[in-house]
Amino acid sequence: MNNLVSEQEVTERGVYNEVLSLLAHMADQDKDRIALRIASIAKTKLASVVRVLLEKLQQDEQNRVAIYYILEEVLQQDTGDLEIRLVKKIISLASDQMRDTQEATNEVKVAASNTLVTLASCYFDHVMYELHCHLKPPKLPDEFILVTLGNLSSAHALKCIPFVRVTLNAMFSMLELVKDGRLRQAFCGVLEQWSRAVRLFLANWEKCSFPRVHKLRLCNHFLPIYSHVTSNWLTCEELEAIIKALGPMMSLLLHKEEYQDHLFEQISWLLEQYKEDTDVFHVTKSLSQFLEVSGEYKIPLPNRKFQAICSALHNQICSQAKPLSMENHTELVHCIVQLARSSPDDLIAFLHSQLELENEAVRVASLKLLRAIVGADLPETRLKKCLIVKAVKSTFSDQNATVRKAVLHFIQRLLSSESVENCAAWDMVAHVFREFSVSTSKLAIQEESTIQTLCTDILQCLDTSVTGMTQVLWPRLLEYVVPAQYTGTLKPLCRCLRELAEKKQEEGEETACLDYGGPVKLPTPQGLLARLLVVASSPYAGEGHGCAALQLLQALHQNIHAAVGEMWVVKIPSLLQYIEGNTENSLDHARWEHMLLQFLRTFLVMIDSAWNSQISLELNQQMASYTSPSHEKSFLYKALGTSLAVCQDLVHVKSQRHKFLTATDYMEAPERQGVISILAFSAESHLDLTLNALQEFGAAMSKVKISGFISRLKDYHHGRRGKTRSTLMLTYSSVAIHAPKDQLLSRVEADITGNILLHYRASCQVLGITVENKDMNLKLTLIHNVMEISCAILETRDSQEFEFSYKLELLGYMLDFIKKEPLDSLASPVRYQSSDPFLLFGGGTESNA
Repeated sequence: MNNLVSEQEVTERGVYNEVLSLLAHMADQDKDRIALRIASIAKTKLASVVRVLLEKLQQDEQNRVAIYYILEEVLQQDTGDLEIRLVKKIISLASDQMRDTQEATNEVKVAASNTLVTLASCYFDHVMYELHCHLKPPKLPDEFILVTLGNLSSAHALKCIPFVRVTLNAMFSMLELVKDGRLRQAFCGVLEQWSRAVRLFLANWEKCSFPRVHKLRLCNHFLPIYSHVTSNWLTCEELEAIIKALGPMMSLLLHKEEYQDHLFEQISWLLEQYKEDTDVFHVTKSLSQFLEVSGEYKIPLPNRKFQAICSALHNQICSQAKPLSMENHTELVHCIVQLARSSPDDLIAFLHSQLELENEAVRVASLKLLRAIVGADLPETRLKKCLIVKAVKSTFSDQNATVRKAVLHFIQRLLSSESVENCAAWDMVAHVFREFSVSTSKLAIQEESTIQTLCTDILQCLDTSVTGMTQVLWPRLLEYVVPAQYTGTLKPLCRCLRELAEKKQEEGEETACLDYGGPVKLPTPQGLLARLLVVASSPYAGEGHGCAALQLLQALHQNIHAAVGEMWVVKIPSLLQYIEGNTENSLDHARWEHMLLQFLRTFLVMIDSAWNSQISLELNQQMASYTSPSHEKSFLYKALGTSLAVCQDLVHVKSQRHKFLTATDYMEAPERQGVISILAFSAESHLDLTLNALQEFGAAMSKVKISGFISRLKDYHHGRRGKTRSTLMLTYSSVAIHAPKDQLLSRVEADITGNILLHYRASCQVLGITVENKDMNLKLTLIHNVMEISCAILETRDSQEFEFSYKLELLGYMLDFIKKEPLDSLASPVRYQSSDPFLLFGGGTESNA
């Protein structure tokens, strides 16, 4: 086989030998490979190859199916130059073997039939003539004559049209003689496929090379056959084939107005078949073809029939009795969509009535159908979206998880349609956020987690370029930026809002400006800034919502404050670049926080004091939205301190500090750290005010008397007073770190270190008597104070000349702590941390000690 001559050297005899050689290897070679090789030879020697194959078909009974397969491959190329004599020989041989009742198997008949259908591509009339020769009453045709007729119309629908009348007339004259079930099935197959061919012609008549035939004339040819089938065959066993034929015929006859009433009655019989033990897909398919014509040509269905069809289809989708196949479900949905074309108002009203039933399966099915109608984007339903949305809204209170998911899937489809104008789309968007919020508190339940993911997916898919979407979302989407329960939506939310803000800016400055006094309850500019900075403080959380928050902040610059535009254009890209150049693992979080706080401080310095006062109130208000402890709340405390540092309204600054000092729950560690951050950061610009506030608060606390011996004993170290003193000590040293370097040295002794020691000594007293400090936390607090004060002093310009009067006293405490530590606890935190101040105070200190 490998030594065969090339195609160019092939002679007639060579072709014969080579094809025979290839056919001889069919048993041990790949049939497709051999077919391709023979088809390749036929490109230049078509007639020679065909002759060999015809000869083998007559001689080789065992391999006829394979040879027909090869012949079909050969005939799929251009055979227009084939001799008519050979064409007729192919047709005659295939026809004979197709009708052979003695020797030919069904496989051979199918192969012969397929070969004729393929040959009809170039020689349609010849093939059709052969088939009609065997379609003459009173003799009934062979089954495969009818099978080939049907397949011919499927493959060459438009070419069949000139033969419709003669074919159907011949068939009609034989119907009375048909008693055999297989033959009845074959007749139904022809009727089904030729009906489809006529329908295809009516939709594509301009592509035909022959004159257009009026649709009513074509339909008339089916009337007598349809009447015979519906009058005589509906009780036959071959019901599936009959139903498959009825749908296409009924869809054609629907064009005849005088026959419509009868067809509508026949619909009742068709719907009854859903109750029978039959393949309901074919019932649905036939109904679908009928409804397609009704919808396309606006042929109204009688109201009772319409309702009956709706109920039957809906029951099929909802039924739990029998599993619904995927193809049947798809076709049922298609039927509903077709009903929407003919009577959209009636269909929506029907589905709305089903949604009002408190049944999970019914509601879910109805929501899926409404979703399909919206997704079909029919001209008839585009203006009905308001009615559809109204129907869906009736299920918003349903707490069933399956129904809720179905509602969300509907919303997803609605919001992804080409237009969301005039359909109350905002109610749908708001519902997505409500569902997200509800599911947040129930994430331990798997279904609630799925619902939340679905909500996020919907928001991620929001396309601001959809017609009407800008009007729907802007500016109302801003309502969901600040509330913490929507944190999980922030990435898509910020992306949408950024796109909308940029669009508005393109339209002009006036349209881009928010109306804070309008009907939409918008967050304040200060609220937006505070929230977006807090979100940015954890840049990689929420799949990286930090970048999205900063990008939105930049897009909203003119709505935050008119003065920041130029500064933010420079600063925000550098912040974004820093995030993008790192990962969650590589990010220096302390540096990142410092960058954000500096960004905030630089911005606040540029604007008026009233705005600054307002942002501190907003930062305070947002505290309750975050859990303790959390990175976000920790950042909020620092941001609040920074805003107070910049604020020039000293009355406001004093009141805020007093509020935090008096309202803080000192028994909670996160709150203690929070008040430390606020006062320390505010001291960057208001050192004296901060120190005065701390001193006044400490003095006021000392004046408060605790009655009762036991109560006073409990208060020692472990009570609120002990925690408060410890917090004040840490606040003083933290203030030293943040104090302006040029002011620190004049305050560090009397105002800072002196007060730290005052609170330390008071903490070491019980009932007014000084006792030995055995409280490790109190020791560690003082050690931390010493370390921070030492660092702060060493960072000042005059630290080398500064004589710190408390140095020896503080080092004395440190040495005492070390001496009191047991010798078997060399690695204790007190021993370890007490040694650090020796290094920080410098070498000269050790000699003094």
